[in-house]
Amino acid sequence: GAVNQLCLGWLSRVVHSLHNGEDHDLLELYCGAANHTCALARYYRKVVCVELNKALCKAAEVNLALNGITNVRVVAGPSEKFANGLLRRKGYLDMTVEPPSQYSFSTVLVDPQRGGLDEVTRELLRHMPRIIYISCNPQSLVRDLAVICQNGADCTKPLFRIEAFAVFDHFAYS
Repeated sequence: GAVNQLCLGWLSRVVHSLHNGEDHDLLELYCGAANHTCALARYYRKVVCVELNKALCKAAEVNLALNGITNVRVVAGPSEKFANGLLRRKGYLDMTVEPPSQYSFSTVLVDPQRGGLDEVTRELLRHMPRIIYISCNPQSLVRDLAVICQNGADCTKPLFRIEAFAVFDHFAYS
């Protein structure tokens, strides 16, 4: 629990420093039970969280309600499918609310399983202004960053630069 608090505090400071009070929307892929969402939602106008596991989606909704967070939409489904839709439509329009709500994502947060990101999600990240990547597997992190940071034929100038980096051992004694 203490390591989780330190991690969420660090993430909050990083996100707070990114925005300077401007209105931004967050896309969170692999949101789980909305642990990161609860800490970061206050820094964003609107948040969309995508999670494949329906039980975790329900847990996320309960977690958000218990924390009084109302600017988050939880979407049940695979990251790859959501990313593919965003790439095709060049944006996200939530038709489940009245009036429909248009999102303009300034930041995407990903926290994939140990295997890392799928090809479509990696491609989506190449088109996002800011990426927060949480990883529990250094090998898949390195592989994903190599793809995300490619700049076409001219690989001398990366698309992104790492502005902040931290290591937290959530699995003590392992």
